[in-house]
Amino acid sequence: MVRLKNRWLLFEITYDSTRPPDLNLRDISSVVKESISFNFGDVGLGSILSSISGTIKKCQLAAIEYDRQQILALKHADKLKDDQDVDHLLERSRREIMAVEI
Repeated sequence: MVRLKNRWLLFEITYDSTRPPDLNLRDISSVVKESISFNFGDVGLGSILSSISGTIKKCQLAAIEYDRQQILALKHADKLKDDQDVDHLLERSRREIMAVEI
């Protein structure tokens, strides 16, 4: 029987100045992809990208659901007075989370 193993990548971005560098997810993902391609070739890059895409989608959906629960909890605690505020926050949250792609 073959055991499947999950591998995780964790990294920290450090900088010297008092102001953080202007980085976005595309810049970071581009550097990560280049590094994987350089170290593991096209096959390594292909296998990583195919596994990442499904994982990212699941993370996005989980984050949207979490934000929805938090926003509704704020509404029930009377910290949000208007249904329009709730709708606006939910839509903004969904847009920001779905914009994250690798």
